[in-house]
Amino acid sequence: YNKQYYINQTHTDEAWGYATGSPSVVVAVIDSGVDITHPDLKNNIWKNTKEIPGNGIDDDHNGFIDDINGWNFVENNNDPNPEYNDYTTEGASHGTLVAGIIAASGNNGEGIAGIAWNAKIMAIRALNSGGEGTMEHAIKATQYAADNGANVINFSFVGSNYNKNLSDMVEYAYRKGAVL
Repeated sequence: YNKQYYINQTHTDEAWGYATGSPSVVVAVIDSGVDITHPDLKNNIWKNTKEIPGNGIDDDHNGFIDDINGWNFVENNNDPNPEYNDYTTEGASHGTLVAGIIAASGNNGEGIAGIAWNAKIMAIRALNSGGEGTMEHAIKATQYAADNGANVINFSFVGSNYNKNLSDMVEYAYRKGAVL
């Protein structure tokens, strides 16, 4: 707890007296992947209840087969975990770190406490293991998050160029009710 400087800076501990996050709030983490089996995160990973795990069918007809916990736009598959081939530690671990700050389980004797202990993380991999990605993946990831009910969309990437298509997709997600 004493090493989580952001809690003191944001006065999060004061808010915990009122609320510790709701499981009905889904936060999409668009990043280099999220370790969905991490002890501090596994209970707070979003589940697409409209999909039947492992049957190879797009049960919810959203265009993504067996997208139980999110999607991997880098490799175009249903595994949103980070990849540890040709990686940098910062690049591969960043999405898991961000997800932990947002929604790591609190008061469980493990690791850290997230800001919203009970929120659900929709894991979306749009960056490679070096922390780099394409505009196309960012746009598709944003649409996926918006179309699959994310209440909050966290973007963990930067860029110096304006992109109209990404701007339009951010507007689309906003119109669907997401906080970005």
